[in-house]
Amino acid sequence: SESGSLIRTRNKQTTAVLPLRGKIKNVVGCSITDCLKNKEIAGVISTVGTGILDKCDINRIRYSNIIYLPDADIDGMHITNLVIALFVTLMPEVVKAGKLKIALSPLYGYQKNKQWYPAYKFENLPKDVQKSGKFERYKGIGSYSDEQVKTYLLDKNNRQLVTVQYPDEKNLQEFNHIMSTSK
Repeated sequence: SESGSLIRTRNKQTTAVLPLRGKIKNVVGCSITDCLKNKEIAGVISTVGTGILDKCDINRIRYSNIIYLPDADIDGMHITNLVIALFVTLMPEVVKAGKLKIALSPLYGYQKNKQWYPAYKFENLPKDVQKSGKFERYKGIGSYSDEQVKTYLLDKNNRQLVTVQYPDEKNLQEFNHIMSTSK
């Protein structure tokens, strides 16, 4: 499974893993009852521990940060939007507190002098590597070696995290409109 290398290489004392199985339900414009019927969404809510909506209490969060590790492809981007919508809609205090982070996973990798280097977009590959075609395009986190997962997704000194910002009122309305029309 895609979470296998994460589970094998994580520090069990500091890192928990909750695998999501495919695309989660779009919660924007969805009834709370329908949201909670979805086992992936219910699992995330239970794992985070803050509660939801007006009962969302950031002081009950079970982890110092919630780090979502998406694949770097178009499906990963779509799922990332659904995860962000889940937190912005049901657990806004987590986002407002700066606790929701997205880990950037390399889409490409190449070796030079027996050292592996990540590239987050094609343009990040050195020109000589682009021309030679001697690089890998990863299908997802499951295609990384355990060492790559450990180094580029789990190691605090190497990983790249983006903190999700809670939108202002105008951007929140626009976000909700876009998400409600993309069901």
